[in-house]
Amino acid sequence: MLSSACAPHVADAARANRAFLRRAVRYALQQGIHQFLDLGSGIPTVGNVHDIAHHTNAVAPCSTSMSSR
Repeated sequence: MLSSACAPHVADAARANRAFLRRAVRYALQQGIHQFLDLGSGIPTVGNVHDIAHHTNAVAPCSTSMSSR
């Protein structure tokens, strides 16, 4: 694990990144966008795009699985 002595601003940058994600998803929902394609790193975190969208607007689809037809 990276110590805060080596990179003291990493925790602040991560919190700022998550705060931006929440603002961006909420803004998109207000503009009428209700479907999101999240191309992330695959590292599980709290407050994923679909969690934020569904919590903010229950109409937004809440699916993490992909299907092909």
